[in-house]
Amino acid sequence: HHPRHKDPQGGAGRRRRSMQQGNREVPLIAHAPVHISGERLSASPQIHQLEESGFEMVRLETLRTSRIARRNLFYGVLFASPWLLGIILFIAYPVVASLYYSFTEYSVLNPVKKFVGLSNYTTLILKDDVFRRSLYNSVYYAVLAIPLGVIVGVGMALMLNMKIKGQAVYRTIYFLPVLIPDVALAILTLWVFNAQFGIVNNLLWQLFRINGPGWLASPIWSKPTVILLSLWTVGQAVIIYLAGLQDVPQSLYDAAEVDGANA
Repeated sequence: HHPRHKDPQGGAGRRRRSMQQGNREVPLIAHAPVHISGERLSASPQIHQLEESGFEMVRLETLRTSRIARRNLFYGVLFASPWLLGIILFIAYPVVASLYYSFTEYSVLNPVKKFVGLSNYTTLILKDDVFRRSLYNSVYYAVLAIPLGVIVGVGMALMLNMKIKGQAVYRTIYFLPVLIPDVALAILTLWVFNAQFGIVNNLLWQLFRINGPGWLASPIWSKPTVILLSLWTVGQAVIIYLAGLQDVPQSLYDAAEVDGANA
């Protein structure tokens, strides 16, 4: 063995990973023992074995990780496939088909489609009074129903977050209306808001001697009735708000109480 070659550049030279000699680049490892023989510079066989074993371990770990990732992806798609199939068949396809048919003149009885461009949209916006009325009703519902749902949902979540006896029972009761099927909810609504023998009008007469309106049959009261019915399924939002409240650390509540936040 020859004595160790002294690097004229000090530590900077030792930190280099390769050195160029002629047209051949020889990889080096910092502080690794090397053999110098004339003009040839090569690392010891032990270093090459360590490098090869390290590369092999990295390759095997990468393959194992990729296999696990592919398996997890397969099982994830498999379990989500019913939901994905329903989204594609009942939401994505109808939306795309409706967008395509909106640019054509199409009839179910006459399957021949004629492309008309934006003519349908022009007629809809400029000449269709029903569309403008439905647009107004949609904006009316959104402006009132969404803030009311948020206020009621947050308020119920705050009450259900209190440490009281029977807390789990109350949470179950408030969430039960969400589980009622839509058909049963429609029948129940028609019965409760019936103008002649509905529960609401009966209570108004028994308590205040007031003749209640035709809730769903009145142009004035139908929209407020639908907005009130939207609160029937507020239990879903309550669960989300309640989870957010329970995620707040207790230390923040204690600090707020010390600072007089409840005053």
